Amino acid sequence: MKKILPFIGIVLLCLNCQNDDDNQDNSSIPEEETCEMQFDDLGLTESNAFITFTYSGISENVAWTARYSENTVELSYNDYCGDECNSKNIFIFKKLNDCIKYDYSYSVNNEHSTGGYSWIEEYFSEHDFIIQEYLPDERLVGRLVTDNFGINENIDFWIDLTTDDFFIEEVPNYISFQNCMSDLLPFHIDVNNDGTHDFKFTYSQEVVDEFIFENIIPYKRSRINIKANNGDHTILGIYFGGVLSRAGLSNYDLPASTEDFPDEGNEYLSMTHYDFLYENNYPYKQFNFWTSQDGYAFETSNLSDIHYAIKMIVNGEPHYGYINFSILGNDCEIIIHETYLNPTPNEHIVIE
Repeated sequence: MKKILPFIGIVLLCLNCQNDDDNQDNSSIPEEETCEMQFDDLGLTESNAFITFTYSGISENVAWTARYSENTVELSYNDYCGDECNSKNIFIFKKLNDCIKYDYSYSVNNEHSTGGYSWIEEYFSEHDFIIQEYLPDERLVGRLVTDNFGINENIDFWIDLTTDDFFIEEVPNYISFQNCMSDLLPFHIDVNNDGTHDFKFTYSQEVVDEFIFENIIPYKRSRINIKANNGDHTILGIYFGGVLSRAGLSNYDLPASTEDFPDEGNEYLSMTHYDFLYENNYPYKQFNFWTSQDGYAFETSNLSDIHYAIKMIVNGEPHYGYINFSILGNDCEIIIHETYLNPTPNEHIVIE
């Protein structure tokens, strides 16, 4: 027995050594991201390190704006693409201790001048990053060299940073349409208070992810619609801010009569929400926006104090009225301020 015990101990010791080797081989230790900086005197000064672009034969110099966080430096400039178009190009650099490296860039674009962005393009293409001077959180002077359709393109910048340019990189305070407005829908409306639902707000959704260019960020499009529950009821049009929409009229003065609205149908698009999808909420969801029924972006997420002119068939005769409401998008509210239906058939009403 005394001879067996030392043998068992040796075996256990060997097994233990083998297990340690296995643990060492099987353990996955993440490799630290490397950062190598290429320095060169590029001859850049504050006066020549800018963006120049040409539109309609006119060249213009555009200044850089910049900000930085604990982990990144973000450079951007506004591009010009027409009177009814705006674009912003953003370049992201990673900070690794006292080193900095180019990461990726993206652009946000809008075909309308009223705010909000219609599409986002993301680029992970290779750039040669040449640094003339780098002082962490103080100065970044350098050049990105990229191949633009077979032609080398230089993107030069001279950035002086101050403490006012510091920002905290965080996920935006974001409420999805699915967890907000869709919980309220369908939202039923009884115009003449007879216990019957005459109209309702409802919604439809689709993910838009098929584009000509593969670097465009997909988005979810959610539409809020108003529908008539009865096929005989009609939504004549929308009236707000002195404008009759979908009636072929504009800049119309108060008051407005239902005579001014043509028959439009039993369904009407009210608002649309664009939710940019990505594996992270940051940075693309900060560009989510609402649009009105005509496709223009709102400065806010609200459609406030709106009147829908309506026509309802009651006892076989047409009656005219309106629905006065607000949709508060990011506040997750639909408010019916007032409904009215003229008790006299065939008599038009005036919306004041």
